[in-house]
Amino acid sequence: MDAKLPVNPVEILTDEHRILLKKLGNLRQSVRDIQGAISAEAIQKLVADLLFFFNSEMANHVEKEEKLLFPAFEKAVSGDKGVLDPYKSVHYDLGADMDKTINTLRSLTQELKDKPLSEAIPHLKELDETISLILKRWAYHTKMEEKHLFPETERLLSKEILHNVGKQMRQMGPAVKSH
Repeated sequence: MDAKLPVNPVEILTDEHRILLKKLGNLRQSVRDIQGAISAEAIQKLVADLLFFFNSEMANHVEKEEKLLFPAFEKAVSGDKGVLDPYKSVHYDLGADMDKTINTLRSLTQELKDKPLSEAIPHLKELDETISLILKRWAYHTKMEEKHLFPETERLLSKEILHNVGKQMRQMGPAVKSH
C-alpha cells in the first residue's frame, strides 16, 4: 500500500467522487462527439470504455460505500439503519440508471453487428440522455454524502475504525484504473 495514499475512508471516497464525476463528464462528451463522426470502431471503443466504467470503476466505488462505510456508520449509530435510507435510495436510483445504460450499450453492440451503422444513432441519443441523468444524480450523490454523511462519519467513527475501513477500501483497489 502506498504510504502517500489516504487511508481515511472519507478522503478516499471524496477523491473518487471527484475523479468519477470528471470521467463520467468526459465519457458523456465522447458520446456527444461521436454522433458527428460515426465509425463502427469508434462506437465499439466508446461502448467498451463505458461498460468498463460502469461495471468496474463505478461499481467498485459504490461497493466501498455499501459494504464498508454504510455498515460501519450503522454500527456507530447503534444499528439505526433508517438513518442511511436517503443515501441508499440515491444508490438504488443510480444503480437502476446504470442498468438501463448497460442495456442500451448491449443493444448498441448488437445493432452494430446486425444492422447498418445509421441505426445506431437513436441508441447514441438515448445513451447521451441516460448518461446526462446519471451525471446529475452522481453530482447530487456526491454533494449529499460530502455535505452530510461524511462529516457525520468522521464525527461518529473513532480514528481506529476510520483507519480500518479505509485500509479495507485500499485493499479493494482504486475505483478508477487504467485499462
